[in-house]
This record gives sequence, structure tokens and C-alpha cells, in this order.
Amino acid sequence: MSQGHNVKIEVFGSEYIIRTSESEEVTRSYAQYIDSKMREISNKTGNFEPNRISTLAMLSITHELFTLRNQFARNEEEMNRRVKTAMDKINSILEKSGAE
Repeated sequence: MSQGHNVKIEVFGSEYIIRTSESEEVTRSYAQYIDSKMREISNKTGNFEPNRISTLAMLSITHELFTLRNQFARNEEEMNRRVKTAMDKINSILEKSGAE
């Protein structure tokens, strides 16, 4: 298990050094996404107070996460339904042909 390494990031004008097992590139891409979300919210609301903006950004990102999770679950259910239908058809064909 990797112990991790330090990565310097900047979010909403503040610099942080964080310890992570993710690659530097991935960690910076996360930070850039958070920064862009905070700037978007700040521009929309006209509010520049970091605590409020970070809370709103977390809520927005959490909404995105839950929406994607729900979509993934629906897609998985649909895929399982289609696989079951296909397997039922294959088994029916095999039974009719006498193959087992």
C-alpha cells in the first residue's frame, strides 16, 4: 500500500499541500474542478465568502455525484434485465434444439 506523497494545489485563491496516494495530475484535476465550481457559484451569487462558497460547491458536487449514482444504478438494472432476456432466449433456443 502506497504511503502517498505531497501535492500542492490551489482552490479559490488559497494554496494547500495535501498528502495523497493519487497521482499529482489526478489530484490537481480534482482541485481544478472544485475551484471552477466555486468560481462558478461565486460569479452566479456575487458572494465571495469562501466558507459559504465552499459549502454551496460541496452541495452542488454532491448533487452531481448522487445523480450519477442513480443513473448508474438504473443503467445497471436495465443491463441486467437485457442480459436476463437474452439468456432466456438462448436457453429457449437450446431447449428447442435439444442441446444442453
